[in-house]
Amino acid sequence: MALVHSAPLSAAVTEKPLTISTSPLTSPSDVHRQEQLNSPPPPPAVRVTSPFIITLVKGVGGKGLGFSIVGGVDTSRGPMGFYVKTIYPDGSAAEDGRLKEGDELLEVNREPLAGLTHQEAVTRFKQLKRGQVHLTVRSRVISPLTSFL
Repeated sequence: MALVHSAPLSAAVTEKPLTISTSPLTSPSDVHRQEQLNSPPPPPAVRVTSPFIITLVKGVGGKGLGFSIVGGVDTSRGPMGFYVKTIYPDGSAAEDGRLKEGDELLEVNREPLAGLTHQEAVTRFKQLKRGQVHLTVRSRVISPLTSFL
């Protein structure tokens, strides 16, 4: 059996002085700034406009109003207002250009839509005769992100 000689443990370990990195991102404010740069941007701000009136013409050249709606007191998600779901390219709304998908419909010819079921509102639109239709609308406007450099 061979005898192996080893140095004492304390002699095998050498101490190195502690060094602090001097990279560009060492201060807390720099680290915070880097975290901000790596984070997703905040959601854009959404604001709601004051109600305004859009006048469309129904029936001219065989055109309908040209949009569909969602909403009512009887929705599966609970009572809600009425919103423009889709604007069809051949309708009066698309030709006019002011009504947007997502706009809230408050009144039709100065008659409120609040409190109606979905079918009651659809019936109200279908009963409209040819001619001018006055829609009281409220839009949601998404403000663009603002950068301060």
